[in-house]
Amino acid sequence: MDALTRLLATAQAREAEGDRQAACALLDEAPPPLRERALWAYARAALAFRGGELEQAEALAAEAVQREPAIPEYRATLGAVLLERYQRAREAGLLERALRELQSAVAPGPLLPHARAQLSLAQLLAGQPADALQSAEAALGQDGRFVPALWHRALALEALGRAEEASVAVRAVLAERPDFAPALAWHPR
Repeated sequence: MDALTRLLATAQAREAEGDRQAACALLDEAPPPLRERALWAYARAALAFRGGELEQAEALAAEAVQREPAIPEYRATLGAVLLERYQRAREAGLLERALRELQSAVAPGPLLPHARAQLSLAQLLAGQPADALQSAEAALGQDGRFVPALWHRALALEALGRAEEASVAVRAVLAERPDFAPALAWHPR
């Protein structure tokens, strides 16, 4: 196990204990050779993202992508950060950038279903419900019980005017998570 892997494991343990500040401090105090690695930037971006520090998360995720552009997980993280920033601020250009990063992340093949579900959400927000449905179904092909993908599938079906199928899809969400507030509040249009 190399020094960066050990450092990341220690930071992850601190975060799991509920001390995100200590996890951040450990990574921020890493020696320069470790901080120059894309994996360090990716890990630090993930911590910033989970802490709601979106601008910092974006800068660090972009740094990871710049250093190692072929790593899909780095692009998926950058896309997720951009999508979250768009949802909060509706800043022009963020949604398009999120779509590009997420499409690039899923292009090489299967990742965790999270990236495809994020792409589905971005496509919904961009007014592309047919593409969103396809992405949600691809995520569900990897994990048929993944609630975000189930939910995005329901929203895509609704946007496509397939109300009966959307209703069935909402029930599938509630079968997995009976307390899922958006599905509980859903009313067919």
